[in-house]
Amino acid sequence: MIDFTCSVVMEEENQASIAFPFEWKEGNHKKLMIQVELEEKVWLQYQLVDANQEVRAQYVGGKTIQPVVVGETTKSTSPNTVPGPMPSGEWTLHVQVMGREVTQKQVATILLRNTDENAKADFGETWIDETGEFVLNQYQWEQVKEETARWYKGDFHTHTIASDGQMTREDNVNQAEKQGLDFFVATDHNLVPTSWTPSPDLLVIPGIEITAKKGHFNILGVQQYPYVDQDVASMETEEGIVDILKKTKETGGLNSMNHPFLTEWKWLFTKTPLALIDTFEVWNDPTYSDNVQATEEALRTWDLLTNDGWTITGIGGSDSHLRPDETYPGSTLPSLIGDPGTYVWSDENSANALLRNVKQGHVFVARENVRIDFQVDGHLPGSSLSDPSGDAQVTLQTNEPLIIQWVENGEVVHETIGKNDSYSFQWKTNSYSWLRVTVRKQDGTLIGFTNPVYYGRRNPSLHTWGDVLERLD
Repeated sequence: MIDFTCSVVMEEENQASIAFPFEWKEGNHKKLMIQVELEEKVWLQYQLVDANQEVRAQYVGGKTIQPVVVGETTKSTSPNTVPGPMPSGEWTLHVQVMGREVTQKQVATILLRNTDENAKADFGETWIDETGEFVLNQYQWEQVKEETARWYKGDFHTHTIASDGQMTREDNVNQAEKQGLDFFVATDHNLVPTSWTPSPDLLVIPGIEITAKKGHFNILGVQQYPYVDQDVASMETEEGIVDILKKTKETGGLNSMNHPFLTEWKWLFTKTPLALIDTFEVWNDPTYSDNVQATEEALRTWDLLTNDGWTITGIGGSDSHLRPDETYPGSTLPSLIGDPGTYVWSDENSANALLRNVKQGHVFVARENVRIDFQVDGHLPGSSLSDPSGDAQVTLQTNEPLIIQWVENGEVVHETIGKNDSYSFQWKTNSYSWLRVTVRKQDGTLIGFTNPVYYGRRNPSLHTWGDVLERLD
């Protein structure tokens, strides 16, 4: 019988990482219940590791329904937990907590209790295998929701009540369907989703937002627990964040640097190798006032990286936290999932196909349901051209004339107002050049952008994020 209380005391300056070991005996009690009771306003998260050193539960302080229940079957266990055998031996509850002006205070109590209650809860389809290992190999990466070659609209940055969002998983699915999305990536803070609400047409791709004090990045298509040696606290160090980025590359996900210039959430890990970054979140929630300047800075930096020879895909993310009837201070527009929309050209709507085409740069980003059909002699954004000369065309699906800016090698070389335009180029043979399009309203407000087409290659001179920041200075 387990009835165990963990007292969480903030001993270091405004942060703590504490391990609470306890003994679990396999037997009649099939479930473990965990309840967090906060005594101070802090950010608290935990990971439950079983006797086989497998992560069985994750929690981030938010509005997650408590108690969190870990059991043997999918229908008896909570979201973000792993059902399966409950092996005897030493289990450990790893707790991380951050807060302000709470040093040397008890900030929370966590209660652990076992139970053999027969209550069931339907938490949706599981994304794990029957052995209880923290591997998402039951998720159907090849499952096709639609087998049509077209632009698929999605969102690469979303949140729920499992971390600090206001919507449930069901709300996210419902709102995404209302917004006309074909897919989105589930990216709650520091949580690998182990289940989700099913939808017949909408594709939900497992992801996670690694959330450290010096920056946030998404793993798109996370396939296993990302923290090396289960050490969550290591993400606060330069070396630890690089280890996580490397692990993602080894296991098939995409690393996406989030809102790199957004106020207190900008990316400050200067040793980050650019070779480990697959996508760059150029555009984060346009309804958040600070993102207007941060997005323009991200656009300029993305162009700088492209000029340097990097082919990092530019994407967008709503970073959806609010309900559809809520707004941020100073905004008259609601913050909605799918705003901005990131459109991916793919021959089918499956996780593997979408992520593969994102990596290849077959992407444009736009608001207000504007569509940007940009191509060069039939080549899509992200393509490498074999000819240094060509004719580019862009056609907008829009209700009003918009400013079309042609960006060649980082400079706006031509600009027009309308719903379509063309541009001819003649680049030097054996040189490196590229071309993309930015679309704005006539008052200059950003509406969308495409990824570039490229000709030739350039060996980059910038190798780390610190190099980028120095170049920007």
